[in-house]
Amino acid sequence: MRNDPRLKKRYSRIIASFQEHQGRVRAAIEKWRKQGNLSQYEKYHSMMSEAERLEKELTPLEHVDQEPKAIIDTHAKIKRLKRLHATLKQETKSHIRQWVEAIVVALSLALIIRNFAFTLYHVPTGSAESTILVG
Repeated sequence: MRNDPRLKKRYSRIIASFQEHQGRVRAAIEKWRKQGNLSQYEKYHSMMSEAERLEKELTPLEHVDQEPKAIIDTHAKIKRLKRLHATLKQETKSHIRQWVEAIVVALSLALIIRNFAFTLYHVPTGSAESTILVG
């Protein structure tokens, strides 16, 4: 991997984000266990365990040699870690935060569509009145 700085950079970003959210994700998973929501707890606990295992396997990224099979395997592990992290991060957000994000996205889209698709026009002269509907 000494010759592939893009892979190192990609991996570093994913690991930094994973470590940043790890505490919140663990707390949410533990909360599900305490609430008795065992199916959700087991599902996300196993995902978290797999993500931690992948992180440990990938941490010494320099150990990967230049063989194409090893590089492909490393890419696949990084991709899987990224998917696990995204799922864990999304599913452990609070319901209030999910609603706020949905409302912000909906309002942003509505504003963009209203301003660019349904724009109001002011025609200052009477020359175009025959082609414009009144009202």
